[in-house]
Amino acid sequence: MWLPECAYRPQGWWTPGITWGGPRNRIGVEHLVADEGITHFFLEHHLVESSRSEWVNNGGSWHKVDWNEAEKYPARGWRNVHESQGLNSDGGGMARVTVLARDPQICESVWSGAVGYPADGAYMEFHKNGALTVACAIGKSPVKAPI
Repeated sequence: MWLPECAYRPQGWWTPGITWGGPRNRIGVEHLVADEGITHFFLEHHLVESSRSEWVNNGGSWHKVDWNEAEKYPARGWRNVHESQGLNSDGGGMARVTVLARDPQICESVWSGAVGYPADGAYMEFHKNGALTVACAIGKSPVKAPI
């Protein structure tokens, strides 16, 4: 699942902008999507790269580890945006969902107007508005007409 803008929010205390009702502990988004039967979703890369370790699978069984396991054993795939990660933000047990991180370099080559295929003039949909005018995000073009 692709959350809008990869808008993940972990479990934690929250004080609403309007102070009636006071602070409350909100569940993480992973619990909301798991309750709806969704097993996988995407996160922004920095959430995986700065995550803390909690459990590790050795030989098919899970073992509790401390939160610094990622620093001790970086080769295990902790914080790797190219590997799926189990997610549970309440600190109370096993992951209920699996997350996949967006790779920032791949995303830039796909979505950036400055690099990758969108910046290539052969990719017409990015550069042309209809077939009559040229759209250009930066600089001036001698053939650019007002849009």
